[in-house]
Amino acid sequence: MKFEFNINGPFEIVRTKTNTGATHPLAPSVVPSKVLKQKPITHFILQPLKIVELHVKFLTPKPSDTAEWPMIMTSERHGEVTASFDNGDT
Repeated sequence: MKFEFNINGPFEIVRTKTNTGATHPLAPSVVPSKVLKQKPITHFILQPLKIVELHVKFLTPKPSDTAEWPMIMTSERHGEVTASFDNGDT
């Protein structure tokens, strides 16, 4: 099953991890480096009984920005993680 993750809203995909042995043709083939921060892989080929782990981070505005953080008790932020499959399903 080939698919890719996309995210919208004030969030960012920080890290992905999978235990599948297959690599997606669009996934970057990079050598791990401790110096360079690499973008997480978002394209996967998932085999039966295998998993994909997705770590997402909330991109916070500056605390002093009153337009983003109005003086109210709660301020909700909404986002969406989508998986787009090769057959056209999401």
